[in-house]
Amino acid sequence: MKLYDSHLHIGEYNQSIRLLNNSIYRNKYRLYSSINQEVIFQQEQYTSQLDNFFAIPLFFKESNIQECNQYVIDYCKRIGKGIPVLLLDDNKYFNDNYNNAIFKEHFLLNKYDDYKSRDLFYDFLNQNGGFLLIHSKDNIRIEYLDLLLKNYPEMNIIIAHLGRDVLESYEFINSVLDHYKGNERIFFDISTIHNFNNIQNAIKKIGSSRIIYGTDFPFEVDNYNTFLEEKNKILHLLDSDVSQKIFENNFDEIRKRIYVRKRVC
Repeated sequence: MKLYDSHLHIGEYNQSIRLLNNSIYRNKYRLYSSINQEVIFQQEQYTSQLDNFFAIPLFFKESNIQECNQYVIDYCKRIGKGIPVLLLDDNKYFNDNYNNAIFKEHFLLNKYDDYKSRDLFYDFLNQNGGFLLIHSKDNIRIEYLDLLLKNYPEMNIIIAHLGRDVLESYEFINSVLDHYKGNERIFFDISTIHNFNNIQNAIKKIGSSRIIYGTDFPFEVDNYNTFLEEKNKILHLLDSDVSQKIFENNFDEIRKRIYVRKRVC
């Protein structure tokens, strides 16, 4: 089986360390406290283990989105693998020469109530049947996703972290799964899900074809090998046909679908 990671953050080490140590937001957002600085340094070691991955910029509240996106594009070119999943920006930075119809949206950078300022990105995904990887605020998650699905009916959505809340509560995850279990345009990644019961319930609820493996590297661990160990634990608990889909086939399927071959005018 190939080793894929559908949710991996790539960032420049020195700049990331400066932000982690000096940010005015470091005591406000969990994003800052859930990252071990040395794991960022292990970035090259981890990506060398992978056959391929979706490369998301490592960002912080004060990050320059354009610089983060360019760093990931250059990184993937340099090592000869990795598929850039660029951060959503506002319309003045939209460039329709993107090769891959996939973007990342996060509540730390993108506000719910100004989604129209990003509509060129959503239109691009909608026209190309692309994918939006999204981590929205817990308290408006379903409301916001329903709004996007209504306005961009051909866009697919990957809900990050199995749609969990901060506590990874079964009830919260189950409510999101229940709401979208019949929607074939909604996918989930299982990054930062530590309770196997939540993964097992998701498989029962929506099947294995809409679930993909990811780690959220470099968050929540002290060494990149921990990601590999956790992957093996999950593999051991799943049937072979289910694990084949979650860890390999679904990644390959999405990768094929996001490549922009012919744009719709």
